[in-house]
Order: sequence, then structure tokens, then C-alpha cells
Amino acid sequence: MGKFLSHDFSSNIKPECILFSSVTTSSHMHVGIMEKLWKTVVKIILAVLPVICIVLLSVSIVMLAVSLDPGVKWNEYHQKLFPNSNFFGYYFSTLWSSLDVTAFAGEKNGLPCTGKYMLLLKPLRDESWRVPIRTTLHQAIGLVSGTLFLLIVSLTINNVTKQKLFCTITKVAALGTGITGGYFTLKAISDYVIGIPDALSLIARSLNDPDNRYYYPEKEEMQVGYNLAKYSAVTTIIGCALILGNIGLYIPFGEGKWIWQKKTEVIPDTERRSENFTNFTETNKPGQPVKNKGGIVSVKEFVPE
Repeated sequence: MGKFLSHDFSSNIKPECILFSSVTTSSHMHVGIMEKLWKTVVKIILAVLPVICIVLLSVSIVMLAVSLDPGVKWNEYHQKLFPNSNFFGYYFSTLWSSLDVTAFAGEKNGLPCTGKYMLLLKPLRDESWRVPIRTTLHQAIGLVSGTLFLLIVSLTINNVTKQKLFCTITKVAALGTGITGGYFTLKAISDYVIGIPDALSLIARSLNDPDNRYYYPEKEEMQVGYNLAKYSAVTTIIGCALILGNIGLYIPFGEGKWIWQKKTEVIPDTERRSENFTNFTETNKPGQPVKNKGGIVSVKEFVPE
């Protein structure tokens, strides 16, 4: 007959093994926490960026539409024409026409214009130079509206089908239309500034006699319509920059799959960590059965009598 002898091997466990096990487990947990935190931050950014872009583009469209209103001023000129004189010049323009105070009983800031005013605009002037500018701004509104529509389509596809390819294509298309719309707006603004002097009289500009001129382009005061169009262009460009950032994050980190990818089962991080820890303990366990009791490791072996 044999008997079982119980031996205490707790004193034989090397401290290096315990330290290595605890450090490895802590390292795995730290990496898992950082990975989870990064995914959460990226997910929030990807969810917020399209909403911000939609708001910016909507504001841009509204500003452009208001700037096209016939009653919104684009520029105004109200200056003393000569030093030490009581002669003034006052006119204003919209995207549709321009008006000189000498042609009507004008007002400025709700008060009647008093004093001696000289004509600044040509009596018979061609206003057709504003037509291409209005056309360009209408095109810009259409392009920015297309950008807004494509972003909404992209969000819908992402929520319904999770197809990353189609979402990326619509976002790239939205980026292209948005950049084009912003460029058209900037071009319209530039063309308007260039076209202003053509409506002024030759005497006021004194092209042949600059010393006697009484109009100075640098004193033009750009008004609400011009500023709205300028801010609309800036807002559109900012929105396009955010769309570009969204694309850059969505391709590697966005939820969903590409059409050429097969559906795979994803093991949660908690299961992976527990599986790794199990493999580690199994690799480092001794050949004989081991039991843990209150932190004391004991091994039972059979000794023949």
C-alpha cells in the first residue's frame, strides 16, 4: 500500500515568475483600455463631423441666398469729394442695380442726405455686367446644395447598409462639389469688385486726369451682401476641410465593411484577454496536479511504502 504525502512548495515559487505574470496581465489590460478609448473617441468624431458639416453648409446656402436679394446692398460710397469743400458723393449698388443720390431724394442710415452732391455713376450705364455674377452665385448655391444632399445620403447609407465603399464615394463627391461651390463664390466676389469702376462716370474716375479725380476705389465700403457671400465661401471651405478629415478617419476606422469583405465574427476584447491569460497559465503550470488554497501551492505525490 502506498500513501500520499503532502508537500508545501510555496517557498519554491520564484518571485520573478509572479512578477512576470502580474506585469504581463497589467500590460494587456492597459493596451486594451487604450484601444477601447481610442475607438470611442474616433467613433464620436465620426458621428459629430458630418453633423457639423451639414450645419455649416446649410448656413452657407442661406447666406448666399440672402446676398442675392435685390434689396441687399453690396457696396456703398459716401465721401467728401474735395478737401475743404461741401461737395459729397453718394451711391450704392446691389447685385441687380445701382443708384446715385443725385437721381432721387436719398437717405443714409434713415436720415435724409443734405448738402451738395455730385454725380458719381454714369447717367446711362450698362448693368448687364452683374448678370454673370448672379449666375455664378446661383451655380454656387446649386453645388453647395448638392454637397449637403450627398452628405445626407452618405449618412443614410452608413446607418442602413454599413457599406463603406458607397459612403466613401458619396463623401468624395460631396467634397468635390463643395470645393467647386466655394471657388465659384470667391470668383463671383472677385468679379464684382473688378466690375464696380465700370459703372462710375469717367469724370469721377478722371482716367485722363488723375489729379482732378474725386472718386477713390479704396474708399468703397463693402456692405452686407458682399460680406455674406465672402463668409459663405469661407464657411463652405471649412465644411470641405471637415469632410476631408471625416474621409481620412472613416476609411481606416469607420464602422461597416467593404463590398469585397466577407462577414467575420469578431471576438470581444474581454474574451481575447481571458483566452490569452488561460494560455499563459496552462503554459507555466507544473506537470503534477496543482491546487490553490489561500495562496499556498501544494502538490500531492504518491509514495510507495
